[in-house]
Amino acid sequence: MSLTEHVVCYITETPAESIPPEAITAAKRALLDTAGVTLAGVPEDGPTIVRDLVSGHGPGPASIIGSEQRAQLLDAALATGTAAHALDYDDTTLPLHGHPSAPLLPAVFALAEERGRSGAALLDAFVIGFEVEARLGHAVDPSQYNQGWHATATAGTLGVAAAGSRLLGLDPERTRNALGIALSLAGGSRANFGSMTKPLHVGNAARGGLQATLLAERGFTASEESIGGPLGFLKLFSREGEDAPERIEALGEGWGIVDPGINVKRYPCCYGTARSADNVFALIAEHDLQPDDVERIDVRVEPGGLAALIHPRPRDGLQGKFSMEYVLSAILLDRELKLATFEDEAVLRPAARSLIERIHTSEGAPPPEFAGVRKFSHVEVALAGGGRLEHAVDEAAGSADHPLSWDELADKYRDTAGRVLDEEAIERGIEQFATLETARSVDGLIADLCPAAD
Repeated sequence: MSLTEHVVCYITETPAESIPPEAITAAKRALLDTAGVTLAGVPEDGPTIVRDLVSGHGPGPASIIGSEQRAQLLDAALATGTAAHALDYDDTTLPLHGHPSAPLLPAVFALAEERGRSGAALLDAFVIGFEVEARLGHAVDPSQYNQGWHATATAGTLGVAAAGSRLLGLDPERTRNALGIALSLAGGSRANFGSMTKPLHVGNAARGGLQATLLAERGFTASEESIGGPLGFLKLFSREGEDAPERIEALGEGWGIVDPGINVKRYPCCYGTARSADNVFALIAEHDLQPDDVERIDVRVEPGGLAALIHPRPRDGLQGKFSMEYVLSAILLDRELKLATFEDEAVLRPAARSLIERIHTSEGAPPPEFAGVRKFSHVEVALAGGGRLEHAVDEAAGSADHPLSWDELADKYRDTAGRVLDEEAIERGIEQFATLETARSVDGLIADLCPAAD
């Protein structure tokens, strides 16, 4: 059996009843969190521009989450997907080396709404799409990332095609074609991190994967070997000698959405800053560390841990999300990280610019207590009056190993969704996500994810 055939069989033949309850629970948690950060992203400039663009195509059957606007199916996926990643506040998973839920949610919600699918069917498709997406990303990691590709955009497009094929119940031939079409629609460069185009990667993945699904449903054809083979996904994005094929063959041996699981972002910035942020918050809690106490801060993370943090001297809020120096400065100044932390005015304030110059980052070996771990952060503070403070962590709060409770996720949803929804809609939405597997359709939930027209 070819690698593509293995993936196709997984999508089309995995019994719904074989998906364990803990995977469904993980999917509901991911959807709640991703819906919230999508709603928070709606007012941002990038998603606003995309909605303005698609408005010229006329109304359609699909809702744009967080908006009164309705659009054609593919346009809705593009607009909702761009909002989902606009704040870089959406979840991650280690195997993908990217953001798994943001491309999936816009596509499965739009398709489930348009085709009248149940909440249980949506959850089933989300889980299957997640597994394919994460496994593909893992298969080509770290080569893909090191070459400058964004796994959320590449593997995400094929993951959406897998989820869409599952939701529509496509046969193996059409599912194979959907993956093949998606391969030619996948792309996204890390050069655009810190710009509006990074969130567009997610919008394009949602739109491209859904487009591939709908074309395949209509009989559109593509390569029969989109995963392996001389020009397949693995060949394009991995290097010779890596164990990419073995990683694909492992698809179906477990449930990645459960183990290693999903990392929820506690802070609205690049996940590469999360462990270091936890360290600084811990030092503040333990020692009441103040900005004037700091002479110098040295931050050490694992090799490759600074790859996405490409703006040590950010010039606006978007760049600030990808700046370790700014994130730690903001924590010291404000004692919190919130959406307003990444407004342009906050990033450019003189106090932050001054602190940034005292923060120095490097990659290296972990401290002895974390020997052998893959990711870590060690923060050492040289105090202005003499002396040193230090703190180290290997897992960020909100990670799969230190998950937020449902109540904590709901609190984050209240904060993020509050940018566009009223309190009653927010509370109804939380309740509906909690019981999504029992919903005969997603119409009621989607109604509570969109502000009422005046």
